[in-house]
Amino acid sequence: MLGGVSVDELRRAWAEYQTTGPRSQSGRLARPDAGALYGRIIAARVTAAIINSPPRVQIAAPAPEPRMSGARAAEILAEVGFRPKEFPVPPVTPKEHLK
Repeated sequence: MLGGVSVDELRRAWAEYQTTGPRSQSGRLARPDAGALYGRIIAARVTAAIINSPPRVQIAAPAPEPRMSGARAAEILAEVGFRPKEFPVPPVTPKEHLK
């Protein structure tokens, strides 16, 4: 599993594991398996790749199209023949709703 790993990467992963690895209740370092070290090596590679990558170019977003006015929307609806249904609002006297 650790065949494609350099000795330097393995030493760095082992040193990191010794300082931050899981410990028992008495403080004894748990024995690592190959997967624990390999995970630390891959995480270090990804971090190094991100740090060493060239900066990203900021692309300006296209300007948003202007929104349609309410009058133009009503005009389009009238052209198509759509007429929204209007519901009458019943009059309410001030204390009538409390009864």
